[in-house]
Amino acid sequence: MTRDGSVWRETSTLRRMAQRRFDERPRRRQPGAGRPRKTTRTASGPVDAEIVGAAAHLFARHGIGATTMAQIAEAVGLEVSSIYYYFGSKHEVLERIVVDVNRVPLRIAADVQVEFPDATRRLHAFIRRDAAALCEFPFDFNEIHRLARDDRGNFTRYWADREQLLVEVEAIVRQGIADGEFRAADPALVALTILSNDEAVQNWYRSSTGGTAARLPPDEIGLFVADLMLRGMVVDVAVVDAARDDTASR
Repeated sequence: MTRDGSVWRETSTLRRMAQRRFDERPRRRQPGAGRPRKTTRTASGPVDAEIVGAAAHLFARHGIGATTMAQIAEAVGLEVSSIYYYFGSKHEVLERIVVDVNRVPLRIAADVQVEFPDATRRLHAFIRRDAAALCEFPFDFNEIHRLARDDRGNFTRYWADREQLLVEVEAIVRQGIADGEFRAADPALVALTILSNDEAVQNWYRSSTGGTAARLPPDEIGLFVADLMLRGMVVDVAVVDAARDDTASR
C-alpha cells in the first residue's frame, strides 16, 4: 500500500484516538485522594483511614457479621463504589483493623523487655497493659478471632502476629522459670493461657451491664488480672506486691 495523503491522515487519526484512550484510562489514585463524596464534609485525613475508623465503630455497634459495606460508605460519606476502590471486601477492612490492633500487644511485649530486667515485672506489666488495652478496643476482639479462624487465607498476617506474640510471652515465662522466679510449668501452655485470659476478660468487661466490671476503668481491671495471674505463678508472692507500683503504663 502506498503512503498517500489519505492513508497518512487515517493513520494519524487512529494514533490520536489511541493516545486519547491511553490518556483517559482509569488510574489508581494514591491513598487519601478519594473519589467524589456523597456529602460536602471535609475529610479529616486519608480516606482509607477514615474508612477503617468508621468500620471499627460500626463493627462495635452492630457486630462484624451484620455490618455492610453500604453502612460503612454511608458513615464515611462515600458512594459504595468508592469504598471498593480502597478495600475489595469487608474482610479487607477488618484485616487492616486487625493488623493495627495486633501491633498493640506486640508493642507492649517489646516495651516491657526494655523497661524491666526481671521476668516477674515484665510479665506483670504485659498482662496489666494488654488486658487494659483489649478492654479499650472499640469492638469485641473475640469476633475477630472467629472470623480469622474461619477464613485463615485472608488473615495470614493476623495469625503470624499472633504466633509472634505467643513466642514473646513464652520467652518471659521461660526466663522466670529459669531464674527461679516462677514455679515450674510448661512455658508455652502458660503463655497461651495468659493471652486467652486477657481476651476473655475484655469480653466480660464489654458485656457487663451495671455490675462491678462496668464501674471499673480498664487499667484497674488489667491490674487485677495481672495480680491474679502472677500470684499463681511466682515462688514468692511478696514480689507481686512489690511489682505493682512499677508496672503501670509509662
